[in-house]
Amino acid sequence: MLKQNKPFYLLGDLNDNQLRTTNTKSPLKTIIYKNGLKQLIEAPTRVTSTSSTLIDVIITNKRDTVLSLKNAPCSIADHNIITAFINVKKPKRDPITRTYRSMKTYTQERFCSLLTENITALNNISQTDNVDEQVLIFTNIFQSCLDKCSPIVTNTFKRPPAPWLTDEIRSKINERDSLLCKSRQNVSDITAHNTYKNSKKEVIRLVKLAKRQFFRSKLNNKKNDPKATWKIVNEIIPRKQQNQEINSIHQNTQEIANNFNKYLSSIGKNTYNEVKNLEAKSENKNNNLNNANLSDDVCNSLNTKFRPDSITMPELVALINNLKNTNSVGHDDISLKYLKDSGKIMYTYLLIIINTSIQTGVFPKLWKEAIVKPLYKNGDATLPSNFRPISLLPVLSKILEKAVADQLITYLERNNLISNCQYGYRHHLSTELALVKLTEEIYNAVENKEICLLATLDLSKAFDTVNPELLLQKLTEINVETSWFKSYLSDRVQSVKLNNIVSQKEAVEFGVPQGSILGPLLFIIYINDIIKDLTDCVVVMYADDIQIIHKGKLSEIDKIIKNTETNLNLLQLQYNHLGLKINPSKTQCMFIGSPFLINKINRNLFVNFDGHQIGFSDCIKTLGVIFDKYMSFENHVRDLCKKTKSTLIYIQRMQHMLDRVTRTMIVDSLVISKLNYCSLIWGKCNNSLIKEVQTVQNFAAKVACGGGKKNDHATPFRNKLNWLTIKNHLKLTELLFVFKAMNSCLPSWVIDFPTNDVRNTGRLLRNNNDLAIPVINSQFGRRSVIYNGPKLWNDMPETIRSLPSISSFKSNTKKHLLLKEKNTDP
Repeated sequence: MLKQNKPFYLLGDLNDNQLRTTNTKSPLKTIIYKNGLKQLIEAPTRVTSTSSTLIDVIITNKRDTVLSLKNAPCSIADHNIITAFINVKKPKRDPITRTYRSMKTYTQERFCSLLTENITALNNISQTDNVDEQVLIFTNIFQSCLDKCSPIVTNTFKRPPAPWLTDEIRSKINERDSLLCKSRQNVSDITAHNTYKNSKKEVIRLVKLAKRQFFRSKLNNKKNDPKATWKIVNEIIPRKQQNQEINSIHQNTQEIANNFNKYLSSIGKNTYNEVKNLEAKSENKNNNLNNANLSDDVCNSLNTKFRPDSITMPELVALINNLKNTNSVGHDDISLKYLKDSGKIMYTYLLIIINTSIQTGVFPKLWKEAIVKPLYKNGDATLPSNFRPISLLPVLSKILEKAVADQLITYLERNNLISNCQYGYRHHLSTELALVKLTEEIYNAVENKEICLLATLDLSKAFDTVNPELLLQKLTEINVETSWFKSYLSDRVQSVKLNNIVSQKEAVEFGVPQGSILGPLLFIIYINDIIKDLTDCVVVMYADDIQIIHKGKLSEIDKIIKNTETNLNLLQLQYNHLGLKINPSKTQCMFIGSPFLINKINRNLFVNFDGHQIGFSDCIKTLGVIFDKYMSFENHVRDLCKKTKSTLIYIQRMQHMLDRVTRTMIVDSLVISKLNYCSLIWGKCNNSLIKEVQTVQNFAAKVACGGGKKNDHATPFRNKLNWLTIKNHLKLTELLFVFKAMNSCLPSWVIDFPTNDVRNTGRLLRNNNDLAIPVINSQFGRRSVIYNGPKLWNDMPETIRSLPSISSFKSNTKKHLLLKEKNTDP
């Protein structure tokens, strides 16, 4: 505050007598003098029969703002009461400027009519094979017609309006304020004070009633529009905003925008060069590193060369309908809503553009430009590194990307070209499946009386640091025709937008396009073979997140640590070859196993990696789940319960403004979804922790239904919502996992459940359709899906197990479990 020259006031008993007359220096006076401050109290503040001292002080850097001081005796303490009256101006609310398209005169019919008038000009798209000319014609006509029926307007709001504030409420507020003045004029008048209190309560009641009527009316009008409903809900229950736009911190100047864009556009190239310079200096350069291309066996096995194919009109319509509806637009200001509204006219021309791009191998230049909005994270607001860049691309470019991405992922999966260790951005795979693979390996190790060493790696600016030339080389290795991809990656530019100010354009030479559909898929191709040299370990990757497990007996702990160090160094060499930077300070290691074995490990052990000594943590958060060294998941469950309870309390405070349907939707989205995330993993915790989660679910059911008191039994509320208890929900989750595995909805390399068929038993059994339950002796090992899944599956009726679809199996299993709950309730 002193550096920013803001008013600073410090009041209190600092126990340093400012009336001291001895030669001993006062530490407080020294601090005051060095910082250019002023201590305002001059008379003693503590007077006794034997002493008189000034130890209660008021310190400030703005003496001229203090109007008067008071140093008065106090009847209940031996210190005086010190008071400062300060001249403070009421801060003015900064005006908010918003630029948006006005919908007052917009109708779909009018927009389509305007486009129809330009059919002759639109037909020119089919008269040229130059995709850049096609996009220019399409964009210019689309924008000009849109500007006529939905013009761009800019409005400044000094104060957000309160639409529920009626004339009656304003009158009551004035009456309340008048009564407050009368009450303060005569403090001893109890009648006047009570009259003011009653008026205050009446204002609060009227405001609550008006808000409830206003928001319920809005929600009823939009009950069939989930997006509009959530917009209203966010007005009622504003969630904590951890990020804020840079324009709320800095003044909107062109210079700031340009500086931020220079930093953000060059961060990938700078990081890549930094890694390469370190690699060149390293004495271990290329040691133990196999930089060879994909093996000849794999390349020769690919009978076809991948090149994107043209798409049909039904495929285009499906692509557009499957895109997530959003108000975010790129520099061309074309949103998905307007595109869908004009689909009958414009889809034909968009299809021509997409197929021209695919056939000619040229990605349109206008679609290579990104608008970046920096959002503040934390730390020094003057540093660009403390902002998270949000990249906005034209929606039309995403449609073309989606068309190519769908074909590419099909090619990769059909030819098994992606490592089985990679779970990110692939069909039928998820973070939960990645963690299932991780936990099953750990449970298996503990069953064999082994310990595991889990290491998690953190990459800096991974997506921004991709070298386009190396990426194209990787694509060539897997028999992908690269002409279209080379055009897609080259000549990209971006601008930073701060409120309404757009920076100068800067070239982006490195990285896959942020905010794109194709970018993440290209990234996993880029790092696909980084683990090829690793040995004696289990690797699980989700995009750039990588977890490595080394297992062994406690007596082999030195070997386990040595293998971990070796593989981490090999990984770093592979990452360095790609120009990707590992952050050693954020790399974590943790031993996992039974408490009996883990408690015997020397706490002073560490892993040497890149000149850092990495100590062993007691818990690690990876892919959204907190693992601990005993696999108890206590930290995860406690953190989960704490966050969801605070959310529920906030919803409960606002529940009077919401109907039951909306409350249930909010609770499902903000609370139940968090409880369900990776429940297949943390659901293996002990019963006392399950009870804590059950308490949260009970609270959630009461909030969703409304009217529930703390001591009310939760079962009636859960029954109204058709919710399973937490224990039965965990059973349903595990049964769904088994069903997917049994019906080939999951890759066989994730998990495999053997059946009790004739080959396993040698003879025909009555329960041939049951799953084989492995022999596992330890309670730790029995928490695994490979053990619990078959047990639960075998207990289910055959009529449910043989259902043909996931949806029918899920609904019937839930009914089965709900029926069992009701039959067991007292």
